[in-house]
Amino acid sequence: MKTGRRFRSKGNDSLDLLLDTICNAFGGIVLIAILITLLTRDTQDRMEEQASSADRELIERQIASLLSDVKEAQEYLQRQATAVSVDPNLLSRRDELKGTLETAKGKNDEAWVAWKDSASKAAGNDPASDKALGDRVSITSRLSRLKTENVSLNEKLDRLKMRLDTLRQERADTVNSKAEQLRLPKEQPERGGNVYFLLKNNEIFPVRVARNGFMVRNEESLVWRDIDPESDEATTQPGRGVSPSAIGSALGATFDAILEQGNYATLDVDSRSAEAYRALRAELLRRRIPFGWSFDDATTVVFSTRGSKPPPL
Repeated sequence: MKTGRRFRSKGNDSLDLLLDTICNAFGGIVLIAILITLLTRDTQDRMEEQASSADRELIERQIASLLSDVKEAQEYLQRQATAVSVDPNLLSRRDELKGTLETAKGKNDEAWVAWKDSASKAAGNDPASDKALGDRVSITSRLSRLKTENVSLNEKLDRLKMRLDTLRQERADTVNSKAEQLRLPKEQPERGGNVYFLLKNNEIFPVRVARNGFMVRNEESLVWRDIDPESDEATTQPGRGVSPSAIGSALGATFDAILEQGNYATLDVDSRSAEAYRALRAELLRRRIPFGWSFDDATTVVFSTRGSKPPPL
């Protein structure tokens, strides 16, 4: 009987050991599974944090680059607008480009706000983290489109720069083609003679005018007095001269006669006739009549038949 009890006691001990072994093994498996889960979550959080930081730096660099391009384009357009007189169509085109640049800047701002919202949700272990990841991909795609638009805008700006260079060259060519070298009366080359224009009190008094195809002495706005057989004195009559606005209509025939006879114009200008001088000068340049000028405040001028043509160079 004692021996039988001892055998039963050993059988129970074996079952207890087996049960302990099974429990320990199952517990170890559970512990390993928990450790694997914790390590995986921690690794995933670190990877998401690193990815968010890298994306944020990339977006910040792209936004900074776009803003720099916008600022550079605005500064260039402002410099070109003040450096040369641009066609109104180009100014309108410039405004359109500026509007497009502002739109691109606004899109960048929207992308940045959307990205920050998505990043904050992902960092807070928000249940919608998967949606945040999708938004991040969408933002990257949007930034790619914005980069393409920025390249297109840069190409438009390059074309605008080329157009402005062309305009400057055309302007220089136009100025050079219309430039006329001014020479003082005594520096004029020897021609058929000169015709005096007295510019007094902002009025124009031609000494000779065209009448019926001939150049005759102007007795309508000048008072003449004979000094000697070879000299005459002309005095201007205030209010009887030609105004700067009526040069083309009042003196057109005289200008035609000057050109036909191969003469040149001599301008006797006083200190109060700047406007008249500019108007007469513009008309002479337009008609390609050579001229010179001298300064004299006197309203009476003496002319001699011994010669009014300056000596040769």
